[in-house]
Amino acid sequence: MIHQSQPPCKTFLSFAIPKGLETVLDGPMADDLAKFSYLLLLFSIPYKERKEKGFYIPFSRETGRRYFNKRWDALRRATENYPDVFDWNNSYSNDDRLGFPKSVRLTKPYRSGECVIYTTKKKYNKIHHIDYDSLDEPSRRLLADFEAFRLPEETPDFTNPWQAITWDAISKGDFYAKRCEYGRFHSNFTSFKHRHILLCDKGPLAAVDVKSAQMLCLASVVRRWGGSHLDIARWLEICKDGDIYQYMADVIGTSRKEAKNGLIRCVFERTHKMVSMPEFLALQTHFGHIARGILEIKQTNGYRDVARACQRVESRIMINKALMDLQGVPVITCHDEFILPADSIEPAKRAMRKAFRDYKLSPNFQIKLP
Repeated sequence: MIHQSQPPCKTFLSFAIPKGLETVLDGPMADDLAKFSYLLLLFSIPYKERKEKGFYIPFSRETGRRYFNKRWDALRRATENYPDVFDWNNSYSNDDRLGFPKSVRLTKPYRSGECVIYTTKKKYNKIHHIDYDSLDEPSRRLLADFEAFRLPEETPDFTNPWQAITWDAISKGDFYAKRCEYGRFHSNFTSFKHRHILLCDKGPLAAVDVKSAQMLCLASVVRRWGGSHLDIARWLEICKDGDIYQYMADVIGTSRKEAKNGLIRCVFERTHKMVSMPEFLALQTHFGHIARGILEIKQTNGYRDVARACQRVESRIMINKALMDLQGVPVITCHDEFILPADSIEPAKRAMRKAFRDYKLSPNFQIKLP
């Protein structure tokens, strides 16, 4: 099993810290500073924005005391002695990119993913990184399912250092599990590019992926905003029976990959940039009510609201409904994809179809085998 039980007594701990930090940290707080840097790495693994763009990580006093008990206040003060390592955001901001009160990130030289192994100078109890009390029922189910999966004995040659950190954390049972405010479940496996080599005691694994899931969810959001229209129905038919990304690629005269990236950008992009994109212009011509819905929602509620609404729909379908209907089958999720034993492909597809049907959507699937 991937998870390892807590040691019965205190022991020396070994974990990854940013490369170069081993020569910087010293003094009586060195172990705690190293552990804090490891937590920041661990909390960055599932989030591309934290790894690649340096988004701040919420870290309140309550969170600090959960991990470091009474030592937290002294540790927080000690981090101020390392401004070249720990970058605290101490001012309020309502911009998600800038962070919130009591948030922190590693400075740019220390968040490349390059790491070394640090061994504590004192003995400690194993750190538990999951706030179990904050997890809802689907999250606890997914966390329990981690027990059914394991890594191969041979470690791959990683070209991306963040993947190496993820492998190391999974192998040690250092799991991260949390649902964000938009319902998505984030874990070590969310951005783990080597999910396809996981093993399971219940036999070979398969991935059941909902094709064009984000475009299905987008149609649901737009339809709820502005009602049903023939062009939205046609959009959904293409999602179900064809390939909406290829269809739009042919319309625009570009590759499928470029069209897909552009359509997804339309969901996330700032309004003033979106309106001049070729993908949005094509939507206005061929799927006018899709384009109008995206534009009106962004203008009314802010440009982020379309993406957030899509994520809420996706998570309610995949996590709240499909997952919870699929009982007795271990599952690892990556948003619109279930990884599970290959003999459970059909039950998984039935559960997903039922969940999407509640939103008047019909999914199509791509099955990926090892």
